[in-house]
Amino acid sequence: CRRSGKRFANVSTQKLAVAAASSLTKKYGWRAQVRFPDFEVRVLISDSEVLIDVPILVQLSVPIGGGELVSSGLAAPVAWAMARTAELKPGDCVLDPMCGKAITLIESSLCWTKCHYLGLDIDSTQLKGASDNSRLLLEAAGRTSAAKLELMQGDARRLPLPDDSVDVILCDVPFGRQFLSVEECRNGLYDQVLAEFDRVIVKTCNGRAILLCSLEQELWLLRSAGFTVEGLPPRPEDPKIAPKSAQSWCCVCRREVKLGPLEAVLIVLHRPDSLLAKEQKHCGDGSLPPISKRLWWETSAGRGDWASLKIADRPPMQLARGREI
Repeated sequence: CRRSGKRFANVSTQKLAVAAASSLTKKYGWRAQVRFPDFEVRVLISDSEVLIDVPILVQLSVPIGGGELVSSGLAAPVAWAMARTAELKPGDCVLDPMCGKAITLIESSLCWTKCHYLGLDIDSTQLKGASDNSRLLLEAAGRTSAAKLELMQGDARRLPLPDDSVDVILCDVPFGRQFLSVEECRNGLYDQVLAEFDRVIVKTCNGRAILLCSLEQELWLLRSAGFTVEGLPPRPEDPKIAPKSAQSWCCVCRREVKLGPLEAVLIVLHRPDSLLAKEQKHCGDGSLPPISKRLWWETSAGRGDWASLKIADRPPMQLARGREI
């Protein structure tokens, strides 16, 4: 039983569920089974209607809410959109080097199950949440069909991975608010992590990085990726970071994204010899494209369609009978 609105705020959904189960048992002799029912009877109450339905087919999902999935704040459609922008392919090795509670990796793995996902974070508390979420993924998808998701503790400035070992990086980069300060991000962190991203991502046309960054910090992050940014001084030489002999990245797109009151940007980086990069005229001279309101795969509705597109990318529906609820 689920309730929304204020009209029936005094109705206990738990008591209503017990009453409904008792009535069905009395009338038909059915035994109530909470976790793995033969079929479900759902009661949905709102201010304007009471709806009773019996789900026949359901789509794979991880339970969200009630403390089951520990969300770290990034909206699920945004996390999915990052993976969609990466155009993940079977066999891709996908790394989130600052994974937090692994929301981006969970959303990715629910739609693109044939990839290998790696999550890394320096904070053991965040990794505990990520571990709990990955367990829920296994329970929802089944241990044989779930995507492979591995978690490890480590520092994104010194990734415990060999060179050219990752196809894709998806990363919600620190903005200088919750972790570190704006100055610490600009004066060291971005240079160090972008150098590591460049090192571990394959140098072939398959290498790409999808980064979410605040609009305030975007140009500093792009400078750290090796781009010449008007209005900013060149990146200072750091003896700990090997100099680049050539432009490592083409910035394919910069898409504005609202994260509540915060203005952010989704930055899409490809290796210069990728097909998408070759289609961009500005990639030849290492310049940046203007900020846009759409990514190339979006509909005219933009972000308004992300949730429905996400559902369409999930695996086919399956029988609801006997599933865990």
